[in-house]
Amino acid sequence: MNHGRITAAISAAVGLALAAGMPWRVASAQNAPDQGVGAQATQAAADNGQDAAGGGTSALQEVVVTAERRATDIQTTPISVVAVSGNQLASQNMTAIGSLQVSTPSFQVDNDGLYGSANIRGIGNQAITPDITTGIAVLKDGLFSPETHGLSDPFYDIHDVEVLRGPQGTFIGYSSTGGAVEITTENPNLRGFNGYIEGQVGNYSDKKFDTAVNLPLSDTLAVRIALNEEQEHSFYRDIGSLVEPAWNEPLQDPGQIDNKDARISALWKPTDNFQALLKLEWNSANQGGTAEEPNQLPFTLPPGATGCPSGGAGPTCHSEYYGYSSHIPYVLNYTPSAANSQLPALFDPFYDYRTGLELRYTLPDGIVLRSLTGFQQTQYNTGEDGCDCDADAGAFYQWIPRDDYYSEEINLISPSNGPLTWIAGASWFYRDTGVTVSSINSFTPFSPVDPELVKINDDILNRIMGLFGQASWQFTHTLQLQAGLRGNWDNNFSRGPVDEVGIPGEAGAPGYAACNETSMPSGYGCFNEPTTGGYTDSVPTGKVTLNWTPAQGQFFYLFYARGYKSGGYVAGATAPYDPEHINDYELGWKGTMLDGHLQTAVGGYWMNYQNMQQVIYNPANGQGNQIVNLGSSTLRGIEASADARVGGLGIDFTGDYEKSSLGNITTVANYALPPGTANLPQCVGGATSGCFNYDPYEVNVSGESDIFAPDLQGTLSLDYRIPVGNGTLDPKVQYSYTAKQYASLFQIPYFEMGARHIYDAYLTYDVGHWDTEAYITNFTNEVYLNGNNGATVFYGVPRQVGVRVRRDF
Repeated sequence: MNHGRITAAISAAVGLALAAGMPWRVASAQNAPDQGVGAQATQAAADNGQDAAGGGTSALQEVVVTAERRATDIQTTPISVVAVSGNQLASQNMTAIGSLQVSTPSFQVDNDGLYGSANIRGIGNQAITPDITTGIAVLKDGLFSPETHGLSDPFYDIHDVEVLRGPQGTFIGYSSTGGAVEITTENPNLRGFNGYIEGQVGNYSDKKFDTAVNLPLSDTLAVRIALNEEQEHSFYRDIGSLVEPAWNEPLQDPGQIDNKDARISALWKPTDNFQALLKLEWNSANQGGTAEEPNQLPFTLPPGATGCPSGGAGPTCHSEYYGYSSHIPYVLNYTPSAANSQLPALFDPFYDYRTGLELRYTLPDGIVLRSLTGFQQTQYNTGEDGCDCDADAGAFYQWIPRDDYYSEEINLISPSNGPLTWIAGASWFYRDTGVTVSSINSFTPFSPVDPELVKINDDILNRIMGLFGQASWQFTHTLQLQAGLRGNWDNNFSRGPVDEVGIPGEAGAPGYAACNETSMPSGYGCFNEPTTGGYTDSVPTGKVTLNWTPAQGQFFYLFYARGYKSGGYVAGATAPYDPEHINDYELGWKGTMLDGHLQTAVGGYWMNYQNMQQVIYNPANGQGNQIVNLGSSTLRGIEASADARVGGLGIDFTGDYEKSSLGNITTVANYALPPGTANLPQCVGGATSGCFNYDPYEVNVSGESDIFAPDLQGTLSLDYRIPVGNGTLDPKVQYSYTAKQYASLFQIPYFEMGARHIYDAYLTYDVGHWDTEAYITNFTNEVYLNGNNGATVFYGVPRQVGVRVRRDF
């Protein structure tokens, strides 16, 4: 695909359209019968009641979501859901999934550079490894992404994003214990030639261009082409000496944005009863390397423990890389010289391809038969310094030459009218991920101090099947009973082996083999370790709901939901890990009042989180990154929102309060282990050599809060629309607060991500087909952490200032 030529061609077409003054505008989704249920959701509140002329201030309009495979009013959908329209995403500079934290309480994304770990209500996934399934199902146009990479894909030409809170054990499955994020892009339409063109500039040399053009090829066929390109310098400044680029190579800028994205969609609707929707998408991202810094906070050794990871006797210790950092937020200090020999490039190009085909046929009795077929592929190659600092910490490479997903879902959807409605479906998902990992533990390979070179080839296979159905019975004028059930079948498999391990040894020793590495010195060899295993399970999940509508605009719901996350096997482990289970009890009220000028939602939940999957340090063999099942925990909280529009004044509030508590869990404080303990088993039977006593490092974390579970979070925004000339001037201010949270089971300041107060301001002027906005986000320039791995941390987005201009046609 020649992205430059496509961009030029579409830009020329759009330029001609603008020059000709074409009068077409993008119609609102609620007036688009050609947009399929399950592929589009109406987010009429995107305009907050603004009339067609752009200056009216009518009541709030209906917001339609498709969380349960059919279009429903969000105010009568018995689930805790936040829906954000594409217009809202753009106007609030929300560029990717991580940006949703500002407007979605209970939702957190732990940033890890190229990777991201999404969590809802403290449930999700803290492990950045392809061997463990995420607890938050992320679906784009209905296609499931089971891993932590790719969450930084930019939002462009988006219809809406729905964040579903709580286990999704009926419709989605896919181990969605904490919830799901459903991203829906705009569909082609049969309403003529229309689209938009948008440009943005800002500080950090931010330059963004995106456009979409809807082309009607006939009365029954339309094509939509959407493009996005953005370049922005990193928020970080490097004072070290990275690899000196050649004349034809770009300067390395760890943490940069370099996105190029394209999507082409086709809608064919030959009859009123049938339509086919095809979407092809290509995304490319390059961050120029990971932008992280050594943790600046100290920690205290557990009682009885001695020796710090960075040397010294303690009891106060720092990250082992602390002495090599700049000690200044957003200032990197990469290795100056060793990088030339071991890191020829710190680039991390990421590519993903996505193809989805939805077929919908309405039978004569009104039953809809729907099929969604998908194929996705991801490729990336990352290389980074072992600590991203001025230390001889080695290098880490990860190459995924293929990461293929195949999926199919079939639905039967009854008509929406009548006292009894139902949905039935089946889904199938297959994943094949090949991973090659190389780790050099020193920039001077095989030095007497640390002579290890490890190469691992791993292949992860997932086969997931589901059968599901839900029936809704309106048994009185005000009461409705819903019951949903899903059968889940998982077959997860991981195969190795560890190909090469540079270790001292002697020829003829058990497992000893010659190595292919030419740099392997005399006396070092390889041990081939078998690492193959799998896990299968069959788990029922579902939901039972009682809905009550005592009066128009007043909706109450009470439900019990059961969710789970599948078990699995990690290459090299001695045993598989078991599934997680969630029991969720919720009670909620959604109200529409003041003649539609006020919409509210309040819900409370109590969740029992069983068999929690966590990555821990295993003292039995001295191995880190072991996935095991720990004790249970409980989570209880209240989530509330209120949207009001009175005259020109708009007020939006959303917030949550949560109290979580870990069960009886004791684990090794691996962050505090002194050097030389790796691969050493626990000393038993009085042994003192060739082993290590981990007992003083065992820490009980019972009663602590769950990971990524701040107890308080909220957002308040105010705007006031002022008629100016033929348009509307809309100033808006927004404040969001997130209480402190922890990125680890160990609830100490070392792993703390402190409370943050973020203030944003926007000034928008809408006139005719034009929309111009000036924005300043985090205008107090608050420094806060958005990721914490213990030894290293990631800082959140600093102050950003810019201007965005959009022209609809």
